[in-house]
Amino acid sequence: MIARVGPAVGPLALGLVLPPLVLLIALFLRVAQPIQYEPAATAHAFVQFFGGLPRWLMFALLIVGPIAALALAGTDQWHRWQHDPAWRSDVTMLAEASHRILRRPRAVMTALALLGSALWLALVVMHGIAG
Repeated sequence: MIARVGPAVGPLALGLVLPPLVLLIALFLRVAQPIQYEPAATAHAFVQFFGGLPRWLMFALLIVGPIAALALAGTDQWHRWQHDPAWRSDVTMLAEASHRILRRPRAVMTALALLGSALWLALVVMHGIAG
């Protein structure tokens, strides 16, 4: 059965886990700056909308959806691991490459510092442009 619905599993699992992730991002953006400024105002509106949903729908979106996504994605990955040698080989090569990279913790830390500082400075510039 999983082979017939295989193409739909990825988008369905992602769609099931997307609402809680968007809510989490909106909650972060809402407290990142005063609500009268964007994107905090839009994030606040989204959180207010989400908070106004019926409890059963919030339960479905925040609890049932991610559990279903976990089950679907886990089943799909298990099926791929069992029946797709190319996938198994690619995942193994990724794990080996990750292991080689993670053996250099100082290099990983500087790479993360570079990425983090670039993202932070981009946010500062955007904030400066926005006023």
